[in-house]
Amino acid sequence: MKLSKAIDLFAGDYSRLTARTYRMGLKRFMEWMKGTGMPITCPDDFDTKWVIPFARSLKREGLSPRTVSTYLTGTVQFLKWLRREGVSSIGAEQLFDLGEQVKAWNRKNHADPLPRLPQKRAVVDTLSQVHEIDADTERERMYQLRNVALFELLASTGCRISEAANLKRKDLLPEKMAAYVRGGKGGKDRMIVFRTKEAWDSVQGYLAERDKLKFSVVGEEPVFSRHDKSAHARAEIAPLTTASMRVAMSIVIKEANAEHFTPHQLRHLAATDLLRKTGNPAIVQQFLGHADISTTVGTYTHLSNDDVIDAVRG
Repeated sequence: MKLSKAIDLFAGDYSRLTARTYRMGLKRFMEWMKGTGMPITCPDDFDTKWVIPFARSLKREGLSPRTVSTYLTGTVQFLKWLRREGVSSIGAEQLFDLGEQVKAWNRKNHADPLPRLPQKRAVVDTLSQVHEIDADTERERMYQLRNVALFELLASTGCRISEAANLKRKDLLPEKMAAYVRGGKGGKDRMIVFRTKEAWDSVQGYLAERDKLKFSVVGEEPVFSRHDKSAHARAEIAPLTTASMRVAMSIVIKEANAEHFTPHQLRHLAATDLLRKTGNPAIVQQFLGHADISTTVGTYTHLSNDDVIDAVRG
């Protein structure tokens, strides 16, 4: 198998952004190997012994610990993929040892800083303001109702914004107050669960109002659709992009006059609240859709330090 084809097939298992980052890391690795006088021309040229020295070279270049860690992860995952596909002679024991070396590197270089949580007051203020619909036209009203539903869904379910963009109406589960997300991160399907009835009702209310427009649907009906002038002029329901969702969320937060936070920070906040409520990382893992519980434990268990302080001091 040609090296370029192998990378294309490997990257196809990931989201667009992750695939781009992993491609960039692999490109840097191959450029570095070429500079050492040992160019990689085929998949079997990869050797695990060069991965950590590659990380050291990136560190010397001044790359952030987070970037180095991401490039290391991409390289390790690619080597594992090559072994699974039978196009590399790298053994399972070598890959295990490499995984341990990468973990040690990340611990030593602090590659996993705590995710910054949004100020709870900023979220509360935004939630209180977002329901105040003030629109002069039907299109503007639908735009605002959609933004309310989007904000409520992200805050309640902790889903990724890409998952919200992929959400289809047919996958909503009223009897469980939940929904299936198809083809999420890593191409996986998973269930997202609404923590509050208010969030569920916001989504259902938006869809009920959208039904009154009697617009035609482009492809599978999305939960969140465009409400720009062009879409309304064509009288169609078309899916909203993640970029448009980010813009909409920024507008909502700005109008609430709250401290800025991102959709992904809402995800962190939802997960932290659930961990504090349940004390069970396995539940949080399922809630977030993490493939490996070590990701959940490594990211969220230390976020409850404030709870420990409160408990110790009574």
